[in-house]
Amino acid sequence: MEDGETFDDLFARTGSFLKEVVQPQLDAGKDVIIVGHGAMDSSIVCQVKNIPLEKFWDAGIENCKLMKLL
Repeated sequence: MEDGETFDDLFARTGSFLKEVVQPQLDAGKDVIIVGHGAMDSSIVCQVKNIPLEKFWDAGIENCKLMKLL
């Protein structure tokens, strides 16, 4: 979509979120739950599990399911 977020933008945004928000909490010994939409979830899973962009939509979480990443 014109003026929509690109995959690169999405990866940058979720990557910053993981680095700046999630990782410090994990380092402090806390559990973290992330709730989001399909594209955001897929982006986070790809980054945490080092899954290439080509498999972006295969990496996500089924609707109403939980996934433990770490």
